Amino acid sequence: MKTTFNLFFLLLTTVFYAQTYSTGTVNFTGNYSGKVDVTSETVTLTLTGPSAGYLALAFDATQMNDIGADVVIFDGTNMSDRTFDGQGVVPPLDATQNWTVSSNDVVSGVRTVVATRARNTGDTNDYTFSAAAQSLNLVWALKPTNFTVSYHGSGNCGIVTSNLTLGLNSFDKES
Repeated sequence: MKTTFNLFFLLLTTVFYAQTYSTGTVNFTGNYSGKVDVTSETVTLTLTGPSAGYLALAFDATQMNDIGADVVIFDGTNMSDRTFDGQGVVPPLDATQNWTVSSNDVVSGVRTVVATRARNTGDTNDYTFSAAAQSLNLVWALKPTNFTVSYHGSGNCGIVTSNLTLGLNSFDKES
């Protein structure tokens, strides 16, 4: 009886702590999309776009000049952690870089980069993601033909509101 109870408790605990909230894939523009997945401990960011230029995303911002908003920019090799410092100003690097790139794949000119970080880094420059259902404003930009972090050009940026919703775990029955 004790073993059965312990097994049930372990399975129940795993289910509650393994919840993932996700935006699902959000289309920013024809060739650029992103996805944010949040668990109780980590955030996973997936960006898919042109492989010849930088991809950028800001969290909980409503415009490009939301001073202090958390921004990430992928330059083809590194995911840099930055903070908005005004319209037309290249967002400066944060003192601490919290994102870790786990994959960077290019197929037929399309890059898919996946990076992770702690949900709450403790850094005042970083957005703290909630592990709960909520809306999330995303400001995006890309420079499709250049990795130099500079003005991206008109039409290469925008704002979208997405919703973090509880993801569905899939289970496979094994014999």
